[in-house]
Amino acid sequence: MRDIKFRGKRISDGKWVYGYPLDLGINGFEILVVTETDELDENGDISFLHAIERIEVNCETVGQCIGKQDKSNNDIYEGDICQILWQIDDEGGKPDTVITAQITFEGGSFWFRGIDYNVCDCNWHFYDRSDIEVIGNIYDNPELLEEAKQ
Repeated sequence: MRDIKFRGKRISDGKWVYGYPLDLGINGFEILVVTETDELDENGDISFLHAIERIEVNCETVGQCIGKQDKSNNDIYEGDICQILWQIDDEGGKPDTVITAQITFEGGSFWFRGIDYNVCDCNWHFYDRSDIEVIGNIYDNPELLEEAKQ
């Protein structure tokens, strides 16, 4: 079973935080960051402590980890921009071509949405991690999408 992880950009400084989403409705969106530590209690026994920090994030940047890593062991998140070795021979693309794609979540599934030429969208589970490299994301590097379209 995979860990369900999310990320969002902190409102106070724009840095990424990772944890569990908490939708506050009209009051905004937060990520709960849970830190687990094991320390010795007064009897010398290990006690597991959980520190929970609530961090306000920009709700537009919240995205879920797809449960897969790229060739450099980076977790892949919704909103990431990836380069993928396209290996499917169909009318939309030539096999063994590197394409740029955005990770989206649609219809209950994660997708690589092809950017740089007319390729069909493909569900992420068709790919091996050695075929995928995260090169940025739509929040920090939107220019990567424009470059891929040219």
